[in-house]
Amino acid sequence: MVANAGNRQVAFETLAKRAHGFDVTVDDESDDTALIAIQGPEAEGVLDELITQDRLAPDSPLAELRYYRVLQGTFDDVPVLVARTGYTGEDGFELYLDNETAPSLWRAIAEAGASRGVVPAGLASRDTLRLEAGMPLYGHELGLDTRAAQAGLGRVVDLSKDEFAGRDNALPAEGARVLVGLALEGKRAARAEYPVLDPAGVVVGEVTSGALSPTLGHPVAMAYVDPDFSTVGTALGVDVRGTTIPATVVALPFYKRS
Repeated sequence: MVANAGNRQVAFETLAKRAHGFDVTVDDESDDTALIAIQGPEAEGVLDELITQDRLAPDSPLAELRYYRVLQGTFDDVPVLVARTGYTGEDGFELYLDNETAPSLWRAIAEAGASRGVVPAGLASRDTLRLEAGMPLYGHELGLDTRAAQAGLGRVVDLSKDEFAGRDNALPAEGARVLVGLALEGKRAARAEYPVLDPAGVVVGEVTSGALSPTLGHPVAMAYVDPDFSTVGTALGVDVRGTTIPATVVALPFYKRS
């Protein structure tokens, strides 16, 4: 299990508590484990040159790995857990390995990817991409008090099961605000906690994430709004430091790779 970094201790303590009474041990290996993510259409080709995985197709060891699946590979004879995941909306992989080997793998990726346009990127780049892809992020669109249905994630919860941890919080809440996409006019980006207004200037929601989309060329945002204002095409406004910027409810994701 890979937790959001800010939730590391909470996740560990929760799992350890639930493991009580079972023949299972919960260990936190965070301090000994590095994670390198390579994202984008060239990711598979780059890693094919570096990661050994004999059990899959020899011409493309990663080709058979499905989205949100993992396999065990090696780099320089060191075990690497390869996951076809990444919070960017693009194809890509996340690589888990011991700390000592991580710098060598990083340099190898940079070298193998130089001719393919691979460049270092930080979390700000990831955040812009996941926003364009309409992917909710913990601490913004998701939190301990967020219900799955509010965030458009009701499909991932199997409510046919009688009992499971978090079931009550998975049930829809009548009248609760729902997550929508907003396309804003101009070039001023909305930021988290900016109020969302109806045409009369009444607050009907709050922005959770926003940015000037590099791909689309205009500001986009995700926000929780009252259900009556969640229909695609609804005209709203966002209070950006005292100025109301016209916004329209649009379908998520804002952008989807071809």
